[in-house]
Amino acid sequence: MEGGLIMHQVPEIGAAAGDRHTAEESPRRPEGALRAARQSGHDCTQTSAETTQDVRAPLEDDPDVAGVCRQITSVLLKDKDGLAGNLLDIARAVDARDPYSKNHTKNVVRCVEGVAEQLGLGPDEIATLRRSAILHDIGNIGVPAAILSKAEALTAEERQAVQRHVMIGVRILEQVRILGPEVHILRHHHERWDGQGYPDGLAGETIPLGARILAVADTFDAITSDRAYRRAGDVADALQILSRESYRQFDADVVDVAIRWVRAACSAQGARDGGAPAAEASAAASA
Repeated sequence: MEGGLIMHQVPEIGAAAGDRHTAEESPRRPEGALRAARQSGHDCTQTSAETTQDVRAPLEDDPDVAGVCRQITSVLLKDKDGLAGNLLDIARAVDARDPYSKNHTKNVVRCVEGVAEQLGLGPDEIATLRRSAILHDIGNIGVPAAILSKAEALTAEERQAVQRHVMIGVRILEQVRILGPEVHILRHHHERWDGQGYPDGLAGETIPLGARILAVADTFDAITSDRAYRRAGDVADALQILSRESYRQFDADVVDVAIRWVRAACSAQGARDGGAPAAEASAAASA
């Protein structure tokens, strides 16, 4: 696999709209959950043009949001030695706005660290990726809480508001020079291997490796966690979905490593819980 965590910024290019699946399957079934999520707009892809609109409005027109963003920026600009703890405080504050995502950041961080280690990345690269995972949803501070927790299908305007969280996060983090590498990863973690993602429509290995790892970890936790718009799917089905989306949404090499890491983590958890093996997860990963 080529490509490092940080790659040169590629100019924005157009991206065709992603596939739109129907929600014919019950959102209580894992595969139906992913389809229902896409239908609702919470986890769907969108065109580059729709997601690169001016993001100043949600940051500056709402005094409350603007005030929170200033506080976040102030914290991020503190001394580098205290940065790790400050980042976690910020992530917890952002997650707290959505009751369904209180453990999301923690879960994503754990997954990206495990996958990065399996891929043989160095300590500095893993540290960069960890910070990126902690901050990947920071732009949600500019998305109304009512949209984040909405159970019904989102309107076109609401979908755009959700997808702008990436560029809102970029704008916030660009003010902190020491987080330059993290900005690139955060910006591109919703790109797709097939070029149908956002905000820049990057494809394949032009997407930074760190962003490809974060995309898999973020999606895995989204599928296996409860959301306002559907119930959680189980690990086995989540792994099957990730495998099916290889070479479409995800880097297949990253997916393979993530599946092995999840199997090992489930087995270790089973041993701690009394020796019960993670049979379903192992079967799905080896299918």
